Amino acid sequence: MAFYDDGNALDDADSVKIIISVFLGVSMILSVIGNVCTCAVIARDKTMRTPTNCYLFNLAITDLCFALFVPIEIYIIWIPDMYPLGEEGCRLHFLLSDLLCNCNVLTIAAFTVERYLVISKPFLRQKLTLKSRVFKIIAVIWAIAFIFCVPDIFYIDLLERKKYVYCYITVSDPIRIVLAMEEVVFFVVPMSIIFMLYILIAIKLKAANQRLRSSPANGKQHRDKAVKMLGKFRC
Repeated sequence: MAFYDDGNALDDADSVKIIISVFLGVSMILSVIGNVCTCAVIARDKTMRTPTNCYLFNLAITDLCFALFVPIEIYIIWIPDMYPLGEEGCRLHFLLSDLLCNCNVLTIAAFTVERYLVISKPFLRQKLTLKSRVFKIIAVIWAIAFIFCVPDIFYIDLLERKKYVYCYITVSDPIRIVLAMEEVVFFVVPMSIIFMLYILIAIKLKAANQRLRSSPANGKQHRDKAVKMLGKFRC
């Protein structure tokens, strides 16, 4: 059986690279614009500096920093055999990427816990609105994310062979254990917490909505508010 190459495989590979590069580039532009606007609004307007927006500000910072890695990823897609940042850049690249991902997940989990407490424990609302408490939680999140990233320094390496330079990860048995623990701490546990809490939030909101509907006084009060709002819109 004879085989021949008419160049279509190369064209297909280039097409995939173009599609991925365009997708990453557009995502980076939208992320930078959106997150810069978010940070600017929260930083400039004091009324926007609520505990909830503090979490959103932290998410915007991590997303913005992560977006800055996109040009490097696009470069690696097109030139995989020549890593451009050297040994220090290689280690820093993986370290910061891991740090930002871990911090992002923990921030979303902390934000979800806050929303659940506000809905299920209204008497804690006053304590939950303290920004100093939120700052401490965010600091702990960054500290935990950084501690789990420290092992990255030891299993990330740069390989140079003549014209080729590769930034890669060496995975030994102890490193597999560390990576497994990291997956549990920064993926399995947070995602399980987020999933369960949003189910509980939906159940509590549904129950509260049913109680409001079953109360004639509350129903009349809400109808009066709706009529007033409609009157204002018509004016």
